[in-house]
Amino acid sequence: MTQDAVNEILAAHALWLEDETTGKQADFTELDLSHADLSQADLSNAIMVRTNLTGAKMSGAILIWAYLSYANLSHANLMDANLRGAHLSSADLSHANLTGADLSSADLSSADLSNACLADAAAREVGMADAILTGASLTQTDLFGATLTGANMTDANLSYADLSRANLTRAILTGAKLNHTDLSGAILAPATIAGLDISSAYGEPAVSDAESNDRG
Repeated sequence: MTQDAVNEILAAHALWLEDETTGKQADFTELDLSHADLSQADLSNAIMVRTNLTGAKMSGAILIWAYLSYANLSHANLMDANLRGAHLSSADLSHANLTGADLSSADLSSADLSNACLADAAAREVGMADAILTGASLTQTDLFGATLTGANMTDANLSYADLSRANLTRAILTGAKLNHTDLSGAILAPATIAGLDISSAYGEPAVSDAESNDRG
């Protein structure tokens, strides 16, 4: 899809956001927007299911409650993007730049965030059950109350991150860096804690005896 065609859809979507009787809700389902420029665009409630957004420029974009399930956002630039409440289940965000992005209450269950950068991101109460976060940078990321059950966080950098009250039941944290990480009230299984170096982390985790204990 050409950039001009994208811009036309964005203009109609802007009208729809102001008054649903005018304009038209953006629907990019299964379209190819790879490397498109969507920076600063307001795509709140836009439909982008299975959309190819590989390498897209989306810094500062507003994607509140947008539908991005199964979308390909690998290598996309989402720096400072607003993704509050966005639907990103099973999306590919590998190598994406989410520095400073707002992912609060977003659904990233089963999403691929391997080698993504989420430094300084706001991700309070984000849903990341069974997500892949291998090698991801989560330094100073706010993950308070996040659902990370079954997430693979092998070699992830969680230094200075806030994981207080996060649910890490069944999470894989092999090789994860937890320097000055806040684990206050975080739900961790005893076997997981035993294999972690939490000597430089702080806060008392809430030990769970049941591997099946998943808190929403």
